[in-house]
Order: sequence, then C-alpha cells, then structure tokens
Amino acid sequence: MPANNSVAPLLIGFFIILGIGQWLRLSRKLEAVHSEILDLLVTDVTLPALAFYALAGQRIEKSVLGGVGIAWTVLLITLLLGFMMSRVLKLNRPSQGTMGICSSFSNTGFLGIPIVYMLYGSVPGTAGAAVIINAAASSLPLYTLAVALAIKYGGQGTFSGIDFLKGLFTPVTLALIIGVAFNLCKVVLPQWVLTPAQLLGGATVPLVVISLGLRLNFKGIRERLIPLLTATLIKQGVAPLIAIAIVVIFNMHGPVALAALVLSAMPTSMTSAIIASRYGCDGTMGSAIVVLTTACTGIILPIIVAVANYLHIIP
Repeated sequence: MPANNSVAPLLIGFFIILGIGQWLRLSRKLEAVHSEILDLLVTDVTLPALAFYALAGQRIEKSVLGGVGIAWTVLLITLLLGFMMSRVLKLNRPSQGTMGICSSFSNTGFLGIPIVYMLYGSVPGTAGAAVIINAAASSLPLYTLAVALAIKYGGQGTFSGIDFLKGLFTPVTLALIIGVAFNLCKVVLPQWVLTPAQLLGGATVPLVVISLGLRLNFKGIRERLIPLLTATLIKQGVAPLIAIAIVVIFNMHGPVALAALVLSAMPTSMTSAIIASRYGCDGTMGSAIVVLTTACTGIILPIIVAVANYLHIIP
C-alpha cells in the first residue's frame, strides 16, 4: 500500500493538470464546451479500456458484494441527509432536489476508478472491485433513482424505459461484462490485447482532470455559501466516515474494502449535476457543489489513505 508521502505526488500532479485545464479555459485556447469532447473520449474509449484491463487482468474477489453494500449504505444515508438539510435550510423545491442528489452521488467512475488504479493498481483485485462497485452502486442508481428524484423535484421531463437502457448500456458497462466473462472463464489474454488497453486506460486521469479544469467556474458560490458548504460536508465528510465505520465495525480487509474506502472520498458526480439541471432542478447549484467537493478531494484522499494504512486494510 502506498504511504502518505506517495499520495502527495499524485495530488500535486492532479492540481497541476487541473490548473492547465483552467489556463486553457481562461486563455481561451479551449472553451468549456470542449470538455464534452474530452468526456466522450473518456466515457467511450479510455475508461472502458481501463475497466476491461482491470477486470480481465486481475482476479475478482467474491467479497466484492461487501464493497457494493458499503457504497449503497453511504449513498442512501447521504441522500437522506442531503434532502433533510435542504428542508432545514428552507430551500425551494428545485434546490432541494439538487442538494439531495449532489450530496450523495459520487464521481466513482469518471474519477474514482482511475484514482484507485493509480494508487493501488499493484494490489490485485482492487481496481476490478472499483469497477464493479461503480457499476452496481453508482451507475445503476444514478440513471434510475437520481433521474426519478430530479423529475420529482424539478418537475420537468419524463423518464422512459429506453432512457433507462441508454443510461445503463454504455461502453463502460460492455467492457465490464466482457472483462468479467474473461475473468470468470479464466481466459489468459495475450499482451498484445492487454497492453493497448492498459495504455489507453492510463490516459483517463489526465483527460478527466483537464476536462474538470475546463469546467471549473467559481461564480455563484458566494451567494449560496451555507447550502454549498453543507452539501460539501455531507459528501466529503459524512460519506467517508460512514465507509470507515462500516469497515471497522465489520472488520473488513482486503482489496474490496480498500476500493470502497477510496471511492467514498470521491467528489460529487458531474453527471448528477447535469441530471439535476436537465429535469428542472438547480443546475447552477449542482455545478458549484461539484467544484467545492472536487477541491476538497485533495484534502480527504490523503486522510483516507492514512486510515487505510492505519487499519492495515491490506496486510
């Protein structure tokens, strides 16, 4: 497992690349709209390659269901807290929807899987566990529960079975299915298959962070500081604490517990903010929560790594 000082270079590199994305935006060499092109490369090419490599090239732990359980527990508790606090703060209904959704749904796929791979790619089964946890406890509820809540609180749009299938059957999902199939059948893939997947997957983090840098916009934060800080505290404070408590109470160890802990520290999913905005909730507030929670990741992640080391999650 990496020591705390080995996380520092990753975080420094993260913020340097994030700064490059901001510089490209502020210098108008690229616009925020160009982040959509980078997102397409990630979601349709590099992230599926990373997921396939992680699943086909590493063993899958049977205990992965425990990691899925941790993620679902964290999601549901923070979701309830987000909606409860939005009512305490007397927000309007669209803002309540945004606060509930963006306090709970994490960027486990776009950012979490690559970070788990970069930190713990050498620990067999960790990256594969992250892929499965993301699919079962992030992507699935994001395109079902989050959409239903956004429609309820935003009052716009409808959600059909076709929309549900489109949300689930993505290139990442296909890569997951193929990777799991090869893994369960114990197919040993040649290096000329695994190496391109590894190289493509390695491009995920730089593309993701540049895209985030292009999107970062600090407008609107000051006007809604208390709700934004409350949502950030739930997402980046309460969520990791719940995950740590479950791991300690049930004495969980191994790559699955490690992956679940790291994923609990991920910021709000940009997709959740997009879903909230699309169905009539407060899109500006959602984007601001994404900005604040992403900034806090640099603080929370080293703490999670330190806790994992202290608890000897990986002996």
